[in-house]
Amino acid sequence: MKIWNLVIDQAEAKRLVRKMFILGRVPHALLVWGPPGSGRRALALALAQSFLCESPVEGLSCGKCSSCLSSASLEHPDLHLLWPAPTSLSPEEETSFRKALAEDPYTAPRPSGSLGISIDRVRALQRQVALHPYYGGGKVGIFLDAEYMRPEAANALLKTLEEPPEGTLLVLTAFRPERLLPTVRSRCQEVPLHPLPTDVVAGVLKERFHIPSEKALAIARASGGDMGKAYKLCEVGKEVGERALEFIEMALRAGNPLEALIWEKLEGYPSEEILEWVLLWLRDAFLLGLGVPERVAFSDERGTLVRLSEKVRPEALESFLQEAQRASDMLSKNMPARWVLWYVWWRLYGLFRG
Repeated sequence: MKIWNLVIDQAEAKRLVRKMFILGRVPHALLVWGPPGSGRRALALALAQSFLCESPVEGLSCGKCSSCLSSASLEHPDLHLLWPAPTSLSPEEETSFRKALAEDPYTAPRPSGSLGISIDRVRALQRQVALHPYYGGGKVGIFLDAEYMRPEAANALLKTLEEPPEGTLLVLTAFRPERLLPTVRSRCQEVPLHPLPTDVVAGVLKERFHIPSEKALAIARASGGDMGKAYKLCEVGKEVGERALEFIEMALRAGNPLEALIWEKLEGYPSEEILEWVLLWLRDAFLLGLGVPERVAFSDERGTLVRLSEKVRPEALESFLQEAQRASDMLSKNMPARWVLWYVWWRLYGLFRG
């Protein structure tokens, strides 16, 4: 499989990378940065596959040789991978993540604030890339979400960036490159990515999930150019969205905030997805309140959204959206889901009563 074909859009970045390989001027370290779901991971894996390919075609991977096939499954012995993980990463957890990443770089699990890349793991990778390659074509080290490196880990990486072993390519990816050590960032050639255009996301969704154009466009708008988020919204289905809307409407109607403690309609639904949909519905209500209905994602629920927008001032709703996003981060840090949802509901209850 040719991983290059998995990279959605990003024509400018592709031109830059292709030129590097065709001219034989691939730097020893690259930093692929951009927003979530823009294709950072997919491009990083495509770079690795091209670098290790035995029979490149116009500088890029052929997708057919043994190196390309083992790179695609992330089983190549000269391809080394680091990502934010718990301090004690079990072999089962590592295998599970690698499998998810190989199956689809856009939907593989994303890091949370409680995870990191430790100095021990960085040093282990440094030892691996210093060895002679198994296949003779070089070695690649990929640092996914490199801004999660602990400070001491980033400092340790500097030595390899300053004196890279011959035939080694290091690829760092980041959502917020400004969080990297300046000395680390300055030693990498940058490859920036942009949020995926709405029409591009909609086209991919329509082809992959065989859904009507209107639904694909609505989900694409809601995703904000994040392909992984768009996939998730399609997969969990509108039923979760309807439960989230009931969650909001109950806060609107409730006579007592304690009613949320006995509400059981969310049982069996993943809390993270419920909260994601709560944010989407309120975002649309916020846009209606600002007078920009053309940017609303789910226009089929316009009646409910208008009712919500009439109850809350746009600036208050904007503040709540920021707070709800922080609550979403709390979920990623293993806070009990019921507590987080109740907190969001309680804040909603207060929001609607100004």
